Amino acid sequence: EIRLNGNKTVYAGWTKHNPNTGANPFTDVSTSDWFYEDVMFVYENGLMAGTSAATFEPYSNTTRTQIAVIFYRMAGSPAVEGKNHFTDVEYGPGTEGVYDAVTWAQQNGIMGDFDGKKFGPDDPVTREQLTSIFYRYAQVRGHDTTQVGMAAGSDLLDLKGTVTRAETAEMLHQFVEKQGLKPVAASTEWVKPTS
Repeated sequence: EIRLNGNKTVYAGWTKHNPNTGANPFTDVSTSDWFYEDVMFVYENGLMAGTSAATFEPYSNTTRTQIAVIFYRMAGSPAVEGKNHFTDVEYGPGTEGVYDAVTWAQQNGIMGDFDGKKFGPDDPVTREQLTSIFYRYAQVRGHDTTQVGMAAGSDLLDLKGTVTRAETAEMLHQFVEKQGLKPVAASTEWVKPTS
């Protein structure tokens, strides 16, 4: 509330507000779930969306397309030149964002194909594949990739097992925080602050 006495000029200041902050729109994610904080982090920061307006489907497998879109968003959804060579990912009305994400992932060496022609957009991602994708993304973005990690414990990771959306959210949350990444104010690109 502002009360004015006499002639005064009042200026309004506006700040960008993320409409997702603080709200949990997902009926299948509750505060008692082990992945609640991770899902809210990736949702509020625009890294992952729901599978519908009201569902996140935390126990569903994460698909290759979803991973491509997530990492493309984390890179700030840059403009994409050229085309990809996949026969199962085509450009068309309503698929522009997915097409750009897959093309970007291929052009940057983050995700490839199975047989030289197919991307496998609806195929589930395994832990082994996601580990490789995180590693290649970190290399492309200039993050430190010299640490060996958990080579001795790889049998415990069930590398051939698929990754759920909740597990993906958890890994993204940890990656962003451990790398000290912050979104750039003018875009959605995630970078490590200098200084």
